[in-house]
Parts: sequence; structure tokens; C-alpha cells
Amino acid sequence: MAEKVSIITNIYGDNGGEQLPLNLKDKLCLMTDGKCYVNNAFLDDNDVVQLLSLWKESNLLKELIYESSAEIKARYDLKDKTILNTSLVQKEIKDLFSYCVSKDASDVHIMVRDNECIIKVRSLGDLHRVHDLSHEKGNSICRTIYTTMCDSADKNFQPKKAQGARISALFLPDQLSGARVATTPTENGYYMVCRLLYKPKDKNPTLKQLGYEDFHVEDLEKLAAKTSGVTIISGPTGSGKSTTLQVVISDIITQAEGKSHVITVEDPPEYTIFGWEPAKQTIISESQEEITDKKIKCYATQTPVMNVKDSAQKAEKFNLAISAAMRLDPEIIMIGEVRDAASAGAALQAAMTGHQVFTTVHANNALTIFPRLIDIGAKKELACDADVVCGLIAQRLTKKLCPHCCKSLLDNMDEFLKRQGAIATLKRLLVSFGAYKNYEEIKHINDVNVMLEAIKDVDLSGVRIRNPDGCTNCNFNGLSGRSVVAEIIMTDQKYMELILQDKKAELKKYWYKDLKGIDMQMHGLIKVKQGLADPIEMERELGQFDLHEDIHFDFFYKLLNSYELPTLERMLENGFYIQDFKNKYPSYFNKPEIINKPQKNPKLKKAN
Repeated sequence: MAEKVSIITNIYGDNGGEQLPLNLKDKLCLMTDGKCYVNNAFLDDNDVVQLLSLWKESNLLKELIYESSAEIKARYDLKDKTILNTSLVQKEIKDLFSYCVSKDASDVHIMVRDNECIIKVRSLGDLHRVHDLSHEKGNSICRTIYTTMCDSADKNFQPKKAQGARISALFLPDQLSGARVATTPTENGYYMVCRLLYKPKDKNPTLKQLGYEDFHVEDLEKLAAKTSGVTIISGPTGSGKSTTLQVVISDIITQAEGKSHVITVEDPPEYTIFGWEPAKQTIISESQEEITDKKIKCYATQTPVMNVKDSAQKAEKFNLAISAAMRLDPEIIMIGEVRDAASAGAALQAAMTGHQVFTTVHANNALTIFPRLIDIGAKKELACDADVVCGLIAQRLTKKLCPHCCKSLLDNMDEFLKRQGAIATLKRLLVSFGAYKNYEEIKHINDVNVMLEAIKDVDLSGVRIRNPDGCTNCNFNGLSGRSVVAEIIMTDQKYMELILQDKKAELKKYWYKDLKGIDMQMHGLIKVKQGLADPIEMERELGQFDLHEDIHFDFFYKLLNSYELPTLERMLENGFYIQDFKNKYPSYFNKPEIINKPQKNPKLKKAN
């Protein structure tokens, strides 16, 4: 495709420099194809002579074409009008991104069809329709994004070709560091998605703030403490894998006080990864050293893989970057994604040569990470070593209830039961919490009072539901961000042997029973028990509650019931006050273990 010809508006051409003076814009006009339109009446003009000589020496000038001053001026006027129109569209795009930031949105979806354009934004995991535009307007927005706001491999926007690019932070609200752009042709138009990349805060979030439980954090800390081996995180696009990696590696940098070299290979880097190290500011006085306790940021070395023309070139550059990273004296290597046999082999090789490696892969859950690795070409005999592949993690993001306006399930049962599918969800919840042995036992019971008779030994007082009206704290939608649900497999040699022997059923039973595995659905139930998630919303995210028959039930129920008391602490952390809690759940405070428990939380003492 021929490149678009445009006007060169600065003295030194594409290499920058001063802008062409206004008094010359009716005398000559240089184009990017080397043609220079000049009014022959000014061929003796000193400024014109100098410019023509400069452009000729720089190989910018290839052909002189004579035009009138009016014709030359019209060329500049047309360019200025195009720039103005582009600037107006850019402002509209910036306004759209600002709106997305105000809604904490993660993606912008633009569907351009033959006769219309539909724009949706993804907020809290759901797509919301925000604009219905004409085809011409949508096309103008997409072209402006790609050709004027992006660092792209292709100079031109081509709707009939899948393309990728990254929007510069210069065109985005201050809260964003960039945006990944991907396009694809469709049957009657094309589709563009912009993934918004938010700037990290000065203080990195903790794993618990992301949604991991104490037992997860303990496992992740063990994996982070290893000196070699691969830890793999799986999940679909938008499941928070990159954020989890960022937090884990930031913690490693801080724990090592900046003494370890961390290098990443990403396509492209999404977030700045940093930890903290002592400033080591030493003042020597009278033969004594005084070392300050100030801390400074210590950054990972983040290497991008960008501006590639196709997937084959991307794979080649990605694998070359991994090989190059291993020669840069790292202790820890983060590989953005294992996507083919070469990158999988490079990750395993790095682990076998004494490096600690973190990476991601697209797999449905932790148990399917190994089949996925083998499917993309990893050598089974190399991967099935507990010293090489140490940890398998899968995660999703689920909606968090607004702590300020959510409602007690027990106090609002009638309202809950009016929601679609609520009775079935309640039945599955009671079975999962151990009130019934199985779903068959409760399947034909539709009287809620009869159902609830069986919950004497199951505490539902902490379970809360979404307030459909919301409040000012949650922008009136009843939700407050998203939280991780996860499962972690700490591999051992028996686990690897079962994979080598292709004993899938035994492998699953070994993880659940012997390793006491907690899967994502079990973690989701823990969040429901804590009152952090609505049970219906949780089923929408993770599927219907249906505990696997091989789980270690005694261990799980002991773990589940251990969250009775922490529920109160979690609520206080999220802005509740003790009197509000007493008013909502008086039965909770009549329990002997609550009455007799010494209250250590300062909020409790103050509120009482």
C-alpha cells in the first residue's frame, strides 16, 4: 500500500527543528514524496534559496513544481483544517477515556459496522453501552486513535487487517500509563479494543488487598523465596495476572533490598515494576558512619517486545528477548506469557540453569496448566520436575460488594428470593456450606422456611447481598471494585509422576485430598461466607456452586468456619462501625464465643 503523502512543516524535515516561518507559506511547500511546490517569482528570495539548498543536501528535495502563491497557501490551509479536525476527534477520544477512568473501566470496545458504530466500556467485568454513532464517526475515531495517537508497526490503519499498537500516555488522562490497541476485521466492518493500563500507585497493593487469603499468601511467599524454578499464573484475559505478577515481583525486590537483578520480557510492559531498597546514604563523621533509614525505589529491568509486523515475527523477537535476558546476569526473570514451544522451552531452560522464573499462560484452572504447556510444545519430561516447575496458580476477578450499602441475606431474604435463580442458588449455597449432604436432598424443597431449618449448625449471619440501589460510595451500583479468587498448587514429585503417567483422576484426587487443595470455587464460597461477595454474582463468575467429590471436606469446613470472626474484622477494615453491625446482626453478638472474646481492634473499643 502506498504511503500517504503529507506536508513537511519544519525546516529540517522529519528530523525536527524549527517550524517553517509563516512568511514562507505562500512561497514554497515541501511534500514527503520529495516534490516541492514553489512560486517562481520567489526563486531569488534569499530564504527560499537557502531552504531549497538545505533540502537538496538532505535528500528531501527531489523535484521542483511551480505553482501560484494562492495554490501553495491552499495546501497549508487544507493541512491546518485536517489538523484541526483531528484535534477535535482526539479531544472526543480523550473525553471518552476520562469517562472510563471515572468508572474504573478496564477496556473500551468499538464496533464499527456498515451503517453504525457502537461503543461499550468494560467496568467491573461487565460491558456497558455508552455511545451509538454513525459509521463515519466511528471510522474517524478508530483511524484517529491508530494513526495519530499510537506507536504502531503499520503506518496506516487497515480495517481489513488485524493490527495491534499502543496509545501513548501523552494522549491519555493522567491516571493512565498507556493503552493496548487491538483490531480485527468482522463480517460487516471491524472491531477495536483498547485495554487501559493504569499507572501504579507509589505504594504497591498487597496480595491480601488483591483478594488472596492468608493461606494463599503463605504459599506465594514460599514460591517467592525459592532461588530457582518456574511459577506459572493462568487465567483468561483481564483476570489480573499481570497485577499479581507485579505485586509478587515487587515484594521480591523489596525483600532482597535491591540486591537481586530482576529482568522482564513483556509484549509490551503494562505496569512499572518496582520495590524498595535502603537509600544507603552514609555520612562519615569522626570515624563513625551514620546510615539513614530512608528508602528509595528499585526498578526491575523491563524489556519490551513491540512494533512487529505479524505473529511469527513477534514469536521470534519474544524468544530472542528471553535468550538475551538470560545473558544479562539476572536472578529473576519474568516472561509476560509462554505462548509457544520456544518460549516454554526458554522458561524451563532458565529455571534449570538456576534462575527464578515467573510467567503466565492461558489455561482454565491450575490443574490444566500442564496439559496447556504440553499442548503448546513444552517437553513433558523436562517440565515434570518439581524442582523445575514449582507453583501453578489460577485466578479470576469477582465483583466485591460495597461495604457501605450491602444487605444481610437473612434480614432481606424476601428481596433476595425475587431475583432470578435465587432459590436454586440458595439451595446450592446451603449444600456447599454443609447444611445438606447433597443437592438431591434439597432439590424438591421450595419452602424457604423448611430449607432454613437445617442451618442451625451453619452460620449465614455474615452472608450479604447486593443492594440494587447502591449508595454514593459505590456510584449507586452496589459494587466496589473486584477481588481475586484463586487456587494454588505447590507441586511435589508425586504430583509430577501422576502427570507423567497421565493419571488425571488420581492427580485430581491427590491434590484435593492429600495436598488439601482449595480451588477457585471454594475460595469464592469463603468470600461469600465473609460477606465480601454476593452469592448470585459469584455463581455468575465461577459457575454454579458444586464442590468436587474429592475435596478434603473436613479441612475445607474447618477453614470455612474459621472465617466467622474475621468477618467482623473485614467489615471494620472496609468502613463499617460496630454499632451498625450490632444493629444488623444482633444474633451474631449473642454467641458465647463473641461475647467472651476480648476485642483487640481499636475501632471496636472506640465504637463501644
